[in-house]
Amino acid sequence: MSYRRFEDLNHFLQINAVREGPNPSVEKLKYLLQYSDRFRTIYRPSSAISIDESMCPFRGRFQHLVYEPRKPHKWGIKLINECDALTGFCVAINPCLGKETYLQDSKVTNLDQLLLEKLTLYNDGSYHFYCDNFYCHPDLALKFKEQGHDMTGTIRVERRDVPCCFVKAKLKKGESKGFKSEDGIYLLKYREKRDVHVLTTHDSLCFRDHTSKRGKKSKKPCVLINYSNRMKGVDILNQLTLYNW
Repeated sequence: MSYRRFEDLNHFLQINAVREGPNPSVEKLKYLLQYSDRFRTIYRPSSAISIDESMCPFRGRFQHLVYEPRKPHKWGIKLINECDALTGFCVAINPCLGKETYLQDSKVTNLDQLLLEKLTLYNDGSYHFYCDNFYCHPDLALKFKEQGHDMTGTIRVERRDVPCCFVKAKLKKGESKGFKSEDGIYLLKYREKRDVHVLTTHDSLCFRDHTSKRGKKSKKPCVLINYSNRMKGVDILNQLTLYNW
């Protein structure tokens, strides 16, 4: 497809209002989302997949319009994107439509089940998913591991499935403390300017030399270095799509 043809299709694209069915917002976007699921059939991503939110800029009339002051585009439709961590290619799109987000399928009732449902797109190998503390927690990581995939991400210490001894550990700057469960889940608490809490099912808790952007050398946990490098997939996607707005 030529660039001019793409611009013409993008210019005249229209989603007609559908007032039938219990979830009208989902019905309006259903056919567009079906096309997004075909991304995976024409492109095989690398083994590292990053999961994060992004904003689709929009200021028109829409029931689920959101305002995010910390995003470059503050008004729009929030999307949960799954992208190749190396190239930024979008593998799957999940729009955030309030309660209707989980009503697209009767089997999906929460965010964890929504992510697990998308694992059917990755049945051709073992993948490593990177996400922030909005998605990552020990129970979900264990379910991913049972499906043959790995997960790495920051976690919220107030969750019920995080052990108390991990939360209450006191560290000085540069110190770390690691925990390993019987299921093969690693938890790492590392103190730099503040406490950083990371979960992983793949990386070990070893350290390696790291050089910052200013040339300062230090030793940091491998899991943190890999997490910082692999969480850029959605950022690359946002940068590439920004050129078209």
